Amino acid sequence: MIGILVVDDDRAKRHEIEDLIKIVLANRPHLPVDIRFAGSAEEAIGILTSEDIALLITDYELPGLNGLELIQQISDRVSTKKILLSETPPSLQVRILGAEAGLEGIFRKPIRRKELKQILLNLF
Repeated sequence: MIGILVVDDDRAKRHEIEDLIKIVLANRPHLPVDIRFAGSAEEAIGILTSEDIALLITDYELPGLNGLELIQQISDRVSTKKILLSETPPSLQVRILGAEAGLEGIFRKPIRRKELKQILLNLF
């Protein structure tokens, strides 16, 4: 089972990402997933430190800690294999910091379904 955590304070965006994950993995029944959700970085840290999460998909703009701060907080404590970040729109500074943090990719918000679908296809 592949654990995926989607972190966004917008419930509709979380479920939009969930739908895309399900579409991408529909033709890959050998990759069962367990999709979890968090509305804040603090909530995500609790999940990440207690569960096996292979893919973290987080928004940059979160209440409290932002997405990059979340990644920095967990980098030494959890074994999340892959991380994606969303931002409105992605700035050069966030792209540089994201690359330094080892992100697999950054996608734009509002979500461009084709862009995120391609990133997910590349990951799976």
